[in-house]
Amino acid sequence: MIVKKKTKSIRLMKLEALLRRMGPDHPKRQAVQEEFARHYAGYKGEHSIDYYLRMLLEKENFILYDVRLLSKHGTYFQIDTIIVFAKMIMILEVKNFQGDIFLDSEVDQMVRTRNGVEEGFPNPLSQLNLQHMQLSGWLKLHKFPNVPIESLVVFTNPLSIVRSNSKEQLQKVAKGASLITKIQNCLDRYSTEAFTKKECKKAINYLMKNHTPHNPDIMQTFQIREHEIQKGVQCSACGAFSMIWKVAKWHCIKCPFNSRTAHKETIMDYSLLLKEQFKNRDIRAFISLSSRKTVHRIIHSLSPIIIGSKKGMRYMLSYE
Repeated sequence: MIVKKKTKSIRLMKLEALLRRMGPDHPKRQAVQEEFARHYAGYKGEHSIDYYLRMLLEKENFILYDVRLLSKHGTYFQIDTIIVFAKMIMILEVKNFQGDIFLDSEVDQMVRTRNGVEEGFPNPLSQLNLQHMQLSGWLKLHKFPNVPIESLVVFTNPLSIVRSNSKEQLQKVAKGASLITKIQNCLDRYSTEAFTKKECKKAINYLMKNHTPHNPDIMQTFQIREHEIQKGVQCSACGAFSMIWKVAKWHCIKCPFNSRTAHKETIMDYSLLLKEQFKNRDIRAFISLSSRKTVHRIIHSLSPIIIGSKKGMRYMLSYE
């Protein structure tokens, strides 16, 4: 049972918005594109394990994707997938790498070979061990029983080949259908339940309540200024930022396309890139629409969170 669905991270949404709003010749476009490609590959890889997790024989399981928690040391840690069973908790670190993968236990790193080029990465098994300790500490901090925690690294690309100089490391690695077998083998090692139904429900609620999504300032990350961002409502047919509001619709002046809702993506882009809390006048300037009443209706059609009142009223959009 999925209790926290897999959604695009705020970082990925911001990278998408930035690519839409920066010019094709912007000097930092390639860096943004590469960052986007990495995060999008991870997102697709994590999505691909849904198919296998639905095959779990244990009916009583609760799946949470992308959980970010505050550790007892005051720092945040994030886990790709948490599966809560009555007998144990399983955590998964999902990797969607192309090429040949070698997990080197001697120097504790992962080497990926693709098109004859070798690249080094942190060992995901070491990352997983750290997450194991952090989650264990978090559960103790919140007075939960001493529940067993198991962990696996999941490589989702069907064409990748994974090798290691350690059998112990390979036991902690899953690919494709072996994921379910390995989870089931872990479950079979435990004969008693660590959680009562009440404790299990409490753990799920605590994980959901304490999840804090990562929300980076992507403009600051790439040192991009507001004047470098393209204003206006983009036409989804031809891609031009050339839509004008006329007779309750957006009309593209470059092609025949029109839309009643083209402003939705534009206002979301503004919120993601420029101001999380914005005013009516901010949006009027960004979409080149002078009518305060029209923009009021447009903003409210997005069901925003409203902060303050009258002249001090500001809006926020939900990203999840």
